[in-house]
Amino acid sequence: MDQRVQVLIVDHEARIRRGLQALLAVWPEINVVGTAANDVEVVQMVEKCLPDVALMDIPMPVLALSGAEGIDGLETIRLIKSRWPQVRIVVLTMYTAHRPAALAAGADAFLLKGCPAQDLLDAIANHKDTKKGGDTYARQRWKRPKGSRAERWTRRRKRERNK
Repeated sequence: MDQRVQVLIVDHEARIRRGLQALLAVWPEINVVGTAANDVEVVQMVEKCLPDVALMDIPMPVLALSGAEGIDGLETIRLIKSRWPQVRIVVLTMYTAHRPAALAAGADAFLLKGCPAQDLLDAIANHKDTKKGGDTYARQRWKRPKGSRAERWTRRRKRERNK
């Protein structure tokens, strides 16, 4: 039996899904069982593959599930947790504002895109410690490294405004 962590990647951008798949392929303890781009695909893939971890972004296209109205990323988390509570949900997004809503919806961990790869690996690999570890990764805040291009750009813009 395969002891590797089974991961489902969920993101509306194909480029991000491919990048995450390539990154996770480097770690032998992780097996990517599939990818999904919208609410319908997520539910179908979780039902089909029953992954240990669903690594998902919150914003996603809203399609119709079983003829009903489509659901957003937060509702998708609630649905997965209600049907498959053993699946750990790790939210990986660009938007810090989604943190409280994602955790309230049932996400087990919250990371920002651009976080260190080791943080991502830890959040995925600790899927068996969902209740034990609690919200460890959700409390972490991503900080840009000093001297980053974005930081230099921000300082330059502030100087220009103050002239």
